[in-house]
Amino acid sequence: MKAQSWNNDWQFRDDASGESQQVTLPHDAKLMLARTTVSGHSAAQQAYYPGGQFTYQHEFMAPASWQDQHVVVKFEGVYKNASVYLNDQLIGSHRYGYTQFVVSSIAR
Repeated sequence: MKAQSWNNDWQFRDDASGESQQVTLPHDAKLMLARTTVSGHSAAQQAYYPGGQFTYQHEFMAPASWQDQHVVVKFEGVYKNASVYLNDQLIGSHRYGYTQFVVSSIAR
């Protein structure tokens, strides 16, 4: 198995505002948000930060040698409720925060 790092050149988007920027992983979406003076844990607020939904997107071109091969992608620490898409098709998800998980697919 060959490991390859994809930590660079991710597109990060705040889904509420539509603002986006290029980031390098690891990255914390909450660092860009203003803190509140009240702590809470709900769908609208998490700890001292407002809640939100964010999208991280990374595009790459798979080499021809990957055609019809079993490809595994390991995520080392994603916050909760992650969905992973390949060519606009859901290939995996993970509910838990800051834990490793893998998704696999046949490269087409």
